[in-house]
Amino acid sequence: MNEAGIYGILCRQLAVIMRANVSPLSALKICRDQMDNRKLKKIVDGLVTDLSGGDKLSDAMKQREDQFPMIVIAAIEGAEKNGEWEKMLLCLADYFEAEARLNESAKRAALLPAMMAVLCLALFGLIILQVVPRFLAMFNGITYELPQLTKRVLSVSDFARQYGLIALLAIAGIVILWVLLSLSRIGKKFNAMLRMHLPLTGGVNRNMLYAQFSKALSTLLKNGMSMQEAVRVIEDSVGNNEQVRSELQRTAQRVADGMSLSKAMADSSVFSPMILQMTAIGEESGTLTDILDDMADYFERNMMRLARKKEIILETFFVVLLGTVMCIVVAAMAQPMLEFYDMVSGM
Repeated sequence: MNEAGIYGILCRQLAVIMRANVSPLSALKICRDQMDNRKLKKIVDGLVTDLSGGDKLSDAMKQREDQFPMIVIAAIEGAEKNGEWEKMLLCLADYFEAEARLNESAKRAALLPAMMAVLCLALFGLIILQVVPRFLAMFNGITYELPQLTKRVLSVSDFARQYGLIALLAIAGIVILWVLLSLSRIGKKFNAMLRMHLPLTGGVNRNMLYAQFSKALSTLLKNGMSMQEAVRVIEDSVGNNEQVRSELQRTAQRVADGMSLSKAMADSSVFSPMILQMTAIGEESGTLTDILDDMADYFERNMMRLARKKEIILETFFVVLLGTVMCIVVAAMAQPMLEFYDMVSGM
């Protein structure tokens, strides 16, 4: 289970326990005693220690900012002010459970095609480097001119055996260079733009961002946070690439200057026209949180649909590619056998 799923379970457990008017300290102790995840159990144990010493839960979490998302800390602070623990925790549970579903769908959409690509490469290497040379070795010493297709497959095999390692090292070097460049600010911006606009993956990443943004903003606004504070918290929770972070920073500053959210995002290069229009409708009608929830559900479903479509397209592509290679290799090996058989039969 990913980190978002673990936080979702923790928040839901705390909500159920605190429904019985149990204090945050007692609720954390109960959750800690039944936890299986060692890492989270250690973190909660630290919170219990701090709360036992008189600290507030939000202050204890702030001391562990690298372990708790900003959206959790901000929501806890709101619950400490208004006392609506159960409502806040249930909202957080819904948020993290939705994020966990999105992450799982995104990972699956990336993992399955990657596995297919590795499998195709491994099978191609096995055929070209092992099967083809051994098969064609049977014709050594025989006065017989191989067909053109067989010669071409054999030349590919020879090239792979001579330069395959060099090619792999070159690819590894390009990947390492790409990773190093991605650590720079320019590289991060370029990668962010690439992830948002590439065919197949771009639609998945955009809808995932829209769903996370809508759900996070709804969660924070439901817990009484101001629009300005909510956008700044989302900047840390959702702004996981430079392009989105820069956009949210600009939006937060415009909201702080007195603009409504829809106007602050009016010329956005990241968020879709649908989000801008629906946000404006929600602000005018006073039903912004409800509309944000509906949008989060819509974009989550759309993201999963696109992720599945991406899986099917890439899986089909690799299956067709592997099938084509296999057909070419089989034809290249079968043709000399059939021709040689005809030669022997005619003697």
